[in-house]
Amino acid sequence: MNDKCKIRVAVCANNLAVNGISTVIMNYTKNINLNRFEITILAGIPVEETYRSVCCRPGVSIVALPERKTSSLSYYLALYRNLNGKHYDIFHIHGNSATVTLELLIAAVCRIPVRIAHSHNTRCTRSFVHKILSPLFPHTLTHAFACGTDAGRWLFKDREFQVIPNGFSTEQFRFQNDLRRKIRRKYSLDGFFVIGHIGRFNSQKNQPFLLEIFRHAADVSNNICLLLVGNGPDYKKTTELIKNHPHKDRIIVCKETARPEEMYAAMDLFVLPSQYEGFPVVLLEAQINGLPCLVSDTVTREAWIGNQIRYLSLLESADNWAEEILNTKPFSVEDREKFYSRHLQRIGEFHIKNNVKLLEAAYLSAIQDRAEKHISSYQEDLS
Repeated sequence: MNDKCKIRVAVCANNLAVNGISTVIMNYTKNINLNRFEITILAGIPVEETYRSVCCRPGVSIVALPERKTSSLSYYLALYRNLNGKHYDIFHIHGNSATVTLELLIAAVCRIPVRIAHSHNTRCTRSFVHKILSPLFPHTLTHAFACGTDAGRWLFKDREFQVIPNGFSTEQFRFQNDLRRKIRRKYSLDGFFVIGHIGRFNSQKNQPFLLEIFRHAADVSNNICLLLVGNGPDYKKTTELIKNHPHKDRIIVCKETARPEEMYAAMDLFVLPSQYEGFPVVLLEAQINGLPCLVSDTVTREAWIGNQIRYLSLLESADNWAEEILNTKPFSVEDREKFYSRHLQRIGEFHIKNNVKLLEAAYLSAIQDRAEKHISSYQEDLS
C-alpha cells in the first residue's frame, strides 16, 4: 500500500520505561500490519533503549518528548509541535486517569479526527488532578478503549468502551523443564519451594507487604525462598528492606530479565499482593507457565485462565497469607507441561496475533464512525 494511503496513528504515553503500558504498546507495534498502518510513538523520557530497536523499521518511529512529570510545559509544547500539521488520522493515548485530558485537547486542537483514550488500571496515583479534569475528560475523546472491563468502568463510567486485551506471545511462556533446571541451578534453588513475584517495584505492587508475608512463612519453614524480579521507583527502598530482613539469605532479587519465562519456570508459586490492577499480564504469564497463584482480591477476575488462582484480601494479616503459601502444594512437572495444551482455547484469547486484529478493526471502525458523523453534520448544515 502507498504510504499516502496508510492510516497514520500517533500513539502516546507518559514514557517508554520498562512497565506494563510500554510492553503493551511494543507488543502491538511489533505485530500490527504496517502495510496498512503507520505508527509514530510519542513518549516522554525515559525511553528504554531496547524499544528503539523494535521501532527501527519502515512504518514505525519513536519521538522522545521531555519528561512529563518534571518538564510538563516542555512536554506539552513538544507534543503539540509533533502533532500539528502532521495529518494523523488517529491519536491513541495510553494511561489510567483523566490526566490524559491535556494530551487529548492538544490532539483536538491539531484537528486529529479520532482521539482514543485507553485505560490500563482501576485506580491512579494523581487522584486530585484526576478529579479536577474528570468533568472535561469525556468531551476530549471520541473513542474509549480499555485493557479489561474493570479498567474501562473505572475511567469511562457509563460511557461505552471497547476492550482491547493486553495481547502478547503466549507460547513464549509455555513451561519448559530445562529452563527450570537451568535457573534453579544458577541461583542454587534446588530443594527449595520458590515463592516468585515479577512486577514493577512501586506502591501498587505492594512488595513491602510481600516481604512481610515471606518473613512469617520463612519463620515456619526452612526450605522456602523468595525470588523477586523487577525494577522501578521503589527498587532502592525495597532492597533496603531486604538488607534488614531476618531471612535475607533466602531472598533473591533479579533486577531485570529479558527472559521472564525462565524465572516463572523456576518458581513453585506466584504471589501478586497488588493494591490494585487493571489487567496484570504477569498473572496470565504465570498461569500459562502452569504455576499456582496467590493474588489479592483487588485483582480482576478477567485474568483467570485455569483453576489455580486463589484470591485473598489485603485486609488479611501477613500471617494468614503466609499460611496460604505454606499450604500450597506445587504442581508436578507433567501438569505444568500439559497446562498450555489443556487451556489452549482460553489462552488464545490473549494471543497478540488474535488481539492485534481486534485493534486494527477497532481503528478502522473508529475512522468510519467519525467519517459518518462528519457527513451527517455536513448534511444537517445544508438542510
